[in-house]
Amino acid sequence: MIIIGKKKLIGAAVFSFLLILATAIWGYKVGMQSALKSDSELVLFFGFIGAGLEFCLLIAMLVYAKRKENDFLMVTKAIQLNGILSDSRAKKLGNLGIVLQEALDDAYQITAQKSLKIAGLNGLIDELLLLIDRPLLVVSLTGEILNCSAKAQTETGCKKGDALAEIAPDISLKEAIQNAALTHTAVQQDTHIVCTPVFSVTGTLSFFLVDLSEQPIVTKVMENVKHLIQKTDTEKKRKNPFFKLFKKTPE
Repeated sequence: MIIIGKKKLIGAAVFSFLLILATAIWGYKVGMQSALKSDSELVLFFGFIGAGLEFCLLIAMLVYAKRKENDFLMVTKAIQLNGILSDSRAKKLGNLGIVLQEALDDAYQITAQKSLKIAGLNGLIDELLLLIDRPLLVVSLTGEILNCSAKAQTETGCKKGDALAEIAPDISLKEAIQNAALTHTAVQQDTHIVCTPVFSVTGTLSFFLVDLSEQPIVTKVMENVKHLIQKTDTEKKRKNPFFKLFKKTPE
């Protein structure tokens, strides 16, 4: 199948039609000047016949192109509704239908692989939440609880599909989204609740991990890091000869 614009097709056909007529008329005039009246009339006759056939061929091509356009529109609607392309519909489009079907098959395979990967990741998250001994919530940007740990279910009675506002009304999700978008770090709200943002590979904020513990793990880690830094600085000062000058030497 050759795909060509309708205007270009009509333009080429009209040019060919006029060229045949012009050639026939020119041949007729030349023949008349040469006293070849019968031959000139025959050339003009066949010229009109050729132009007529050209016109009929143009009409047939336009009708055929319109049918193929309707077939293509029907195929696209079928794909949109059902997500599949049957062999019978693909054959109506010729080579274009074969190429389109191959592209759809490749897209289906990629989609199936992505679906399996997403299902595997969801299963992994479920298992991790079962192992974590902390009240954790996986919350969407709209405030819907997508998943939760066993301890969160026990302490709050929450379940998938519940609203975060029902479980923790003191959390301002809008404020957490704004702060996370700017800092890309955990946002602490209320006295102990910490919302940890989770970003996609493209850097887009996807959802939050909400820790409802009295001492959230993020806060605990930060305190340990702070203590470790202070301890390291103290040891460096003790080992630095400059600070030894200020030590009081025993008499």
